Amino acid sequence: MESGEPMVWEAVGPVKRTPWKEFMHHGQGDHYVVKRPRAPITPAEVAELKEAGSVMMGRPYDIHFQMDDERIYCSELVYKMYTAAGRTVGTLERFCDMDLEAPIAHEALVERFGGAVPCDSKVITPAALFRAAELVTVDSVGAPPRIP
Repeated sequence: MESGEPMVWEAVGPVKRTPWKEFMHHGQGDHYVVKRPRAPITPAEVAELKEAGSVMMGRPYDIHFQMDDERIYCSELVYKMYTAAGRTVGTLERFCDMDLEAPIAHEALVERFGGAVPCDSKVITPAALFRAAELVTVDSVGAPPRIP
């Protein structure tokens, strides 16, 4: 909450704050899912989350999905904010341990890395956050998009 308005901190271009009323329409067909930690967040953890996110505000989007702090990608922002607050959320994966043959994944990786995918680089994926045992679904609206 910022000035009484719900905000989402996201990495979509530069890391930025987006009003919830705008963010909730970003999903295909206005579909969205809200997840929160299974264990309640303390006020001290909220302060640490905000501090970690504030440090990353304005940083450019990382199309190469590196876990450094120069550029930030969507799930990396969430992962690093929770890590700074002493929470584990999701599991890092190696690029080449994932299924990279799906057409949409293959196309994106060829576009971004050519033929040299950095197999040993570790990433936190949106899917890893979505299936994280540490999180529970508190809201879900609309039908999920069909994934080819």
